[in-house]
Parts: sequence; structure tokens; C-alpha cells
Amino acid sequence: MAGTTADKLNYLSSTKDVLKSGLIDIGCPVVESTTFREMAQMVGDGISKGNFTDNNAVLVDTGRLADFTNALTIKGMCYGAGYWVAIANDSSSRVYCIYSTNITGPWTLRMIASDAIDVYGLTYAGGYFWSGAESAVSHNSVCIIRFTVSQMTSGQWSGFTHSGYSYYDVASDGTNAVGVGFSTIHSCSAWFYTSGPNRTEYYGSGVTKQLIKVCVYKGRPVCITSDGYYTTFASMTPTGVPALSQIASGFTSKCIAVMGDYLVVAGTKSDGTYICYTNSSPGNSMSWTAKKIMPDMVTPLALAYADGQCVLAYQTNSGICFASAKTVTEEWITTVAPAKGLDGCTSGIVESGNSLIGIAAGRSDGCRAGEVIKSYGLIASGGWGDISDLY
Repeated sequence: MAGTTADKLNYLSSTKDVLKSGLIDIGCPVVESTTFREMAQMVGDGISKGNFTDNNAVLVDTGRLADFTNALTIKGMCYGAGYWVAIANDSSSRVYCIYSTNITGPWTLRMIASDAIDVYGLTYAGGYFWSGAESAVSHNSVCIIRFTVSQMTSGQWSGFTHSGYSYYDVASDGTNAVGVGFSTIHSCSAWFYTSGPNRTEYYGSGVTKQLIKVCVYKGRPVCITSDGYYTTFASMTPTGVPALSQIASGFTSKCIAVMGDYLVVAGTKSDGTYICYTNSSPGNSMSWTAKKIMPDMVTPLALAYADGQCVLAYQTNSGICFASAKTVTEEWITTVAPAKGLDGCTSGIVESGNSLIGIAAGRSDGCRAGEVIKSYGLIASGGWGDISDLY
């Protein structure tokens, strides 16, 4: 570049101003003291952006949360009683909670069960956190665990045993929780519902498919199987045997969530990754629309909805990525690159106003076993506001 030293310095300064303005436009907290090198690092390390109009974007911030003796696998997340809570197993299937009263931390790790209990999902209802468990004689036949805030913070839990009954997901309407799974004793689907500290269990005689996920849609629990079927219970205290109906032919379903007016299931077909969505009234004759959102077959991990934006976290061979859209019916845009350092995502993402939070365990580079990583997926309409506290 020709010119005096002063010309070159002015050119660099104007380039820095352009870069700063661009970063601010997509929500990066750039301050006056941020150096040129730091801004370049922001571009290359940790930004994943969907190119929406009206300055909408998805930003992923990852960083170390804590180091633990054993690697943890996050099995569920929810918000209840003023706490963000993730439930996890270590390599010996002992149960831990990671919790905070603030989405940005600080976070506390607490073992709540030294027994081997494989847990699945987490929800809050009736003054208790609830999680399903895989019943096994070697694991004391525990199929449901529950705990209050007081129990969690003091490293305690309570629950129920039922040999041959396993529950793989839970959901609630704030008053009652519902869990779904399978009974090996009866070779059919199984479920439970709660009332305060109590639970009631049922099994669906003749319904031989395992229920893997559940969410509450328009006041009724809707469950899915792994091979593209669904069922809808009549109420939050279901007793009748569910009837299964197909979502879409050739569809492998992975996760389910309510997104605005729509009920959405993410999964795969032989030609790519799909979402299937409906706004029908809950029932066993709902009308579903299948929409391919990417040509690659990836592993959908979690769906979430906040501030009028839809987000899907999914696993690739390179790590965890995100796809997002303004509405489920519009084009879904995938992030530019995997979220750095994330490998083995949370089984859920939780909404907080216009923000989403997930916690994942492990690192894509395989180092520092037992390190737990936090991941914020922040959604905004027309601008970010102040998110500098996340950095």
C-alpha cells in the first residue's frame, strides 16, 4: 500500500472501525479498549451467525465452566424454583446436579446420589425436580428420582423403584409432571404422572414401542418413538392406553418441542435432516408437514424457542452446530462452524427471556477429561442489548 506512515495508520484505524462496527452489529461486546487482534479473534473463534434480516442472529459463546474428577454426561436441564439446573451422570452412573440462580453463573456442582442411577431428562412440577431413570437390578431398580431445592443443595434425593420400568424423558405444565418410557416386564410402553410429591404409573398393554421423548402441547402431553411415531395423552394425568400414529414415512425422530404455535419434531430421513411440524389440535390424527432443513444426516440433540426464534442443536463429526429460523416454516440457516470445544451436547436447551442456555460435557480435542463446557445460544430481534457479562 502506497503512502506515508500516517496514511497507513489512518487506514488501519478506519479498518478497525469498520470491523468494530460489524462485530457490534451482530452482537459482539466490543468496547473502546478492544484491540485489533482481539477483534480478529472474535471473528474466528466462537461466533456462529445465521444471516437473518432485521439484525437477527445466533451467537454461541463457549467457555470452561468447571473441572471435575470424572467426566460428566449432561442428561437434562430445566428451570424451577429460581434455579437453572442440569442433571448429569459420571462414568460410574453417579448422579450430579449443576445449578445456579443466574443464567451466567456462578455454577455449583453437587453429587446428589452416590448410587449408580442412569437418569434421563429433568423438569420441575409441584415443588420438586423430576427425572426419569433406567431401572436395573444392578442400579437398585430406581426408575424415578425427585428432589427439592433443599435436597439438591445438600446433596440428597428421593424417588421410586419399580423393577423393569424405565423412563427416558419428563415434561410438565408446572403443576404435574409426566414421564415416558418402557416396561420390560410387560414389553410395552410405560408412563407416569405426578401430583405433588406422589406419582402414579401405567403401562400401555399392546403398545410395544418405546416412548423416548415427551413435551406438553396445548395442555396435553405428546410423546414420540425413535422410529417416527407419536401419541397424545388426554390430560396431564393420563390413564388410558395410547394409540400410536405415524409422523412421516421413513422418519427417525430424535427430539420434540413447542415452537410458538407449532409442535416440532426433529429427525432424519435417508436424504437428510428434517423437522416435522403441526399446529393441529392435540390428538392422534394430527396433520404433519415434513421439511428438509439440511441435506446432511446429522444427529438432532435439542430444540428450543425464544424471542420468536427457533433453534436446533445438532451433533456432527466435527462437534456441535446450530440451525435456526424465524419460524419453523421458513428457511433454516446453519451456523458457519461448530461451536468450539463442544462435543456431546446437553439433552436440552432452556429458555430465559430472549436467551437460551445449554450445558455440554467434553471437548472436541479430547483433552482435559472431565471438563464441563458452558454454551450460550443467544437470540435477539433487532439487536442484542448488553451481553458483555457473558464474556
